[in-house]
Amino acid sequence: MKALLFAALLALCSQREALAEPWTGTDKLLHFGLSAAIGGVGYAFGVACCETRPWGLMIGGGIGLAAGAAKELLDLAGAGQPSFKAFVWDVAGVALGLGIALSIDMAVHGAGGQRWQMSGAALGPPTPGTLQDVR
Repeated sequence: MKALLFAALLALCSQREALAEPWTGTDKLLHFGLSAAIGGVGYAFGVACCETRPWGLMIGGGIGLAAGAAKELLDLAGAGQPSFKAFVWDVAGVALGLGIALSIDMAVHGAGGQRWQMSGAALGPPTPGTLQDVR
């Protein structure tokens, strides 16, 4: 799916426009910053829900990339100017956000342990006593 989206963005952006567009600018900074924030918050949500770092990375990365792709698809639909370079900044922002969130998680909870293990229990419904009661 990601490869198909990437190919569609690449095909729809003309070469002339892509070459004329700068790699830096205020819009690219916004793409980078918001994607970093979305990726980091997505990681925290994923770890809170699934209690493992791999799931946190997958959920955070998926949410961050989906947000960037949705923005570019809206631009392709006429809401703005589609930009392959902006999507590249989205990917870089998501990577940074995940890296920062993972670093904070490892500093608070330690680098090893069960938070790296993806057991079958993490894939299915929670078992009693594994999640905190939020009442």
